[in-house]
Amino acid sequence: YGQRHVRELRAARALARQAGAQWLPVRLDLPWLKASSLVDRRKKLPEVPAGRIGKGGIPSTYVPGRNTVFLALAVSLADAAGAQAVVIGSNAQDFSGYPDCRADFNAAFQRAARLGTRRGAEGKRLSLLAPLQRLDKAGIVRLARRLKVPLELTWSCYAG
Repeated sequence: YGQRHVRELRAARALARQAGAQWLPVRLDLPWLKASSLVDRRKKLPEVPAGRIGKGGIPSTYVPGRNTVFLALAVSLADAAGAQAVVIGSNAQDFSGYPDCRADFNAAFQRAARLGTRRGAEGKRLSLLAPLQRLDKAGIVRLARRLKVPLELTWSCYAG
């Protein structure tokens, strides 16, 4: 979708390879997302500590409806593949500033997925899981270490 952090895509590919999962990149042309400093390279990224994101309202890094679009694509893929769940990585620090990272948004999307998919129509479960929803960044790192996640393969930085 034109995000700045290409390194994050490389990290996702490496993690998929490590996990033996299929890498299925999707290119989206969404020119209206330029309102976000994450997409428009002419805009300066804010230098805000993670714990302060969203304290002054919705930050310039908000990408309009990004998780809505991503979850719709993920639910479509999951329904086509017969998968039972879609996982989103929204966390406690994201939900303060990003409307589509909040627990109530995830619950509403879960309901939409149940109503709008073949799996749902057939009475089969299609869950939306948000296992990091209540964790801050430090908690996520602690959990990753406990689960022996190869953190050296990960990347999470707006600047890329």
